[in-house]
Amino acid sequence: MSGYKHTPGDWIIGPTRDGEFGGIIGPNGEQIARAFVQTVSAGRTMTAGEEGANELLIVSSPALLDACREADTALDIIVDRMSHLTSGEQGLINHAIDTIAAAIARATGADE
Repeated sequence: MSGYKHTPGDWIIGPTRDGEFGGIIGPNGEQIARAFVQTVSAGRTMTAGEEGANELLIVSSPALLDACREADTALDIIVDRMSHLTSGEQGLINHAIDTIAAAIARATGADE
């Protein structure tokens, strides 16, 4: 999709340029970012499982953004045809559209 400012494609967690773990690696094997995982925050220690889950969320970001954009497009089609839905169903769909639009704006920097 055009208009992306971030590195497209699948991302993985791997070694940084200096050999430490926590690099965000792009589709061509290049380091595109570095994840600094703070294991102690607000007086509590993060578990290894939580660290791993956070890393997975970070590397899933491009796919999640694509999914939100596709859902936003699909929901626009539904809105055009939702005259037969109840007001509660319409409200739920409108809320989903607003939530997705806000997430896309935040991920792309359009909310700044």
